[in-house]
Amino acid sequence: MAISKHPGNPQKSQTKDARIYYLGRYILGLQMPDPAEKCIASLKLGFHFDTPELCIFEMQVVAKNAVKSPDPILHTIFSFPAEDTISSHIFEEIVIDYVDFFHLEGQQIIAGLHADTDNHHIHIMLNRCDFINDKVIEIEKGFTRYAGSRFSTFLENKYSLNPSEATASYFINDQIVLSDLYRLDSAQ
Repeated sequence: MAISKHPGNPQKSQTKDARIYYLGRYILGLQMPDPAEKCIASLKLGFHFDTPELCIFEMQVVAKNAVKSPDPILHTIFSFPAEDTISSHIFEEIVIDYVDFFHLEGQQIIAGLHADTDNHHIHIMLNRCDFINDKVIEIEKGFTRYAGSRFSTFLENKYSLNPSEATASYFINDQIVLSDLYRLDSAQ
């Protein structure tokens, strides 16, 4: 499994509403810029509504409460080598594992399993604004590269996926430990 990537907001001048709208529609497969890419499955967690457009709208409303954060959205991509084919069922399990691993129960999440000509990959959009207290949560205190590497190792172990050389994390007893050889330039 390739290391997780956390692409930043490519358009920093974009409003929260616009970022959530366009990213949410892309992840759910409603708006694909590349015809070769397809959304195989999608999942929405932590919403009162069920339709994609209403979930996106609900996420926009909650994100507006994060007045101190210009971008409360965390976009994470887990990319898998071509030999690791991810089914819709495994995709749903991985998203639930993500929620459990980072203790994100109740947070709004939009996820999509995408396929293009090379590989399967999972996009996860997390609204980091806690709608109960309007505070923005941080995964692993903001160390998203470290968190992504640990979660990638967890997935490789649980689902018998091909290990990535770039993650360089491993298990000691039940703890996932990041190697001193971890290359920060390999993660984004």
